[in-house]
Amino acid sequence: MKRERTSDKVFNHIKERIIDKTWQPGDKITPELHLVEELGVSRMSVREAIEKLVALNVLVKKRGGGTFVNEMSPTDYMDELIPMLMLGGVDYKQVLEFRSAIDVLAVKLFIERAEAELFKDLRECYEEMVASRDEEEKFFELDMSFHKIICKGAENPLLHKVIGMIFSIMKGQSRDEYHKLTPDERIEEHGKILSAVEDRDIELAQLYMKRHLERSIKDLEKLK
Repeated sequence: MKRERTSDKVFNHIKERIIDKTWQPGDKITPELHLVEELGVSRMSVREAIEKLVALNVLVKKRGGGTFVNEMSPTDYMDELIPMLMLGGVDYKQVLEFRSAIDVLAVKLFIERAEAELFKDLRECYEEMVASRDEEEKFFELDMSFHKIICKGAENPLLHKVIGMIFSIMKGQSRDEYHKLTPDERIEEHGKILSAVEDRDIELAQLYMKRHLERSIKDLEKLK
């Protein structure tokens, strides 16, 4: 079994203190020397872990004042994830698998919460998709817009932020993979999702959304 690096031990200790709310946003964390004694590690390991958390904007150092938990909202943390995930080379299949869980929940909440105007926007977006089937770039943008409208109508800011993050990753990393997939099935599947949404049939809308993303994953695997 691979041993945990001492700096990772410190990193995880600090992270867990923040997650379990022992340290709240704005709180000063335990001084370096106390962490050295508490965890039985070197001061270098403590500094390495702290610097990593500072780089991730989880912690912030104040000159002469120590190290504090950064006062960031959950959506701010999502913004920090985008460049890290893009640099890490997340593949398209992983993005689609994650999207599946988000979109299936979002379509349920959309039906339950969305204003009538957003139902109209969703219909218009779909009709534009049909009209733009031969324009790859425009079709790609409209496909994303369709799902963004659903997440917006879910009236959950964090959910909306997550789908925005996912599409930022897709736009930067996966456009070439997306264009390997034909638009015909996409149009048919989006039409089924739209029809179920307009009928306010939650179970059917979730089923079509799940099948839509599962089919995308299978098609992608065939192309590789």
